[in-house]
Amino acid sequence: MTQLKYPHILAVCAAALVALGISPAAGQEVIVFGKVDDAIEWLQAEDWWGEAKRGEQLSVPHAMITGISSRWQQAAQKIPVAEKKEIFYRFMLPLVMHANEMVLDRRVRLKSMNESLATEGERPWPTA
Repeated sequence: MTQLKYPHILAVCAAALVALGISPAAGQEVIVFGKVDDAIEWLQAEDWWGEAKRGEQLSVPHAMITGISSRWQQAAQKIPVAEKKEIFYRFMLPLVMHANEMVLDRRVRLKSMNESLATEGERPWPTA
């Protein structure tokens, strides 16, 4: 994989996320791909590329793509459409999974608040 060219920019971004209250989970790593081949190599290492394994539970890596280089537009012209689709879906599914986890977490917290209101004698929110 490509060496990080500007590590200080990454440090500033990480500090900004923490300042906004968006702290990374323990053990989370930041991966920077310099080329499409680097991304595909990482996806293969995560067993997240290639032939679909029908009938098996899908294992999705906990990774989120947070930025795409402006060079992608030029590089994408040389990549077959099928491969671009594959990359797109592989990088979108972890984002969808993360959004689902956020919704489930919010739902649990709202249900807990609703139960707290009910025990305090206040009228709880409808649960339908």
